[in-house]
Amino acid sequence: MHERTRLRWLGIFLRLLAVGFLAAFIPWIALILLDAPILAPGGGLAPLLRFQPYNAAYEAMMAAVYIVWAVMLWRAASHPEQHTLFLDFTIWATLAHGLVMVIATPLQKGVGMTAIESTPLLVIAGLLWWLRPGAGAHRVPKEVDMKDYTPAFTLGVQEVKGFCPAGEKYAKEQLAARTIPVLSCEGPCIRGEIARLAATMITQDVPGLARACHAETFFVPHSSMATWVRRADKAVMIDGCFLKCHGRVLKKLVPEDKVIHIDALPLYKKYNDVFLMDDVPEAERKGVARQVADQIITNLRHAGHIPVRA
Repeated sequence: MHERTRLRWLGIFLRLLAVGFLAAFIPWIALILLDAPILAPGGGLAPLLRFQPYNAAYEAMMAAVYIVWAVMLWRAASHPEQHTLFLDFTIWATLAHGLVMVIATPLQKGVGMTAIESTPLLVIAGLLWWLRPGAGAHRVPKEVDMKDYTPAFTLGVQEVKGFCPAGEKYAKEQLAARTIPVLSCEGPCIRGEIARLAATMITQDVPGLARACHAETFFVPHSSMATWVRRADKAVMIDGCFLKCHGRVLKKLVPEDKVIHIDALPLYKKYNDVFLMDDVPEAERKGVARQVADQIITNLRHAGHIPVRA
């Protein structure tokens, strides 16, 4: 199964499981604590749905655990690949519960109730194991893991006549204002698109930062855009992944100690098996970019690159 499809179904199943836990344990413990006749000692369903000797306090504690568990399952369903330890706990705890029921239930309730009570638990554990994210689904690729290597190289660029009039006007304004240029990777890759969106959000939120055109900076070196990036006190580059393509170019145009180089991927650790940005809903893309932008702003403030908010 494709990893993204697996995660989608896993999220659905976790929400169904959360609802199931709540639907089972809230009425069950409410009836017990209210001493409802149907579950009270001697009641018609008490021998089937409770173990003897009856202990309402113990049953309330168990129900509380499952109710909180359901809430956590619902929360983890949004990004299950980020909660593999919790998923492993759920798998093994559910399996252990099911095995205990296989042993304990026949002693009080008979073989029929054993199948009814233990089988769902074992099926839940099995489905979660099958839908569990792959071993590398939540990991960020690292350069040291790559077998291939791209050495430094030079590239000839064809000449061009003139400059972008709008870009010239904008860049000269930024030069006069002494703003810090923010450049970024961009789509169609989802990682580049998140970097682009985050870069724009950052410049909208933080005075003194402004977006710069990476293409004109790189390929029109005599333009005002390139001049602004070179002369700025710092230049922020937000790359989409560990390849850091744009940043590697920028560090050949600007002194490396002036470049604040950020790899956005470790800030959200998602979509490792997705390429096209259109494979991720627009609202989700923007939500992740907002998360990345907020973290970068915090990091820049802590490093003293931008003023701390009053």
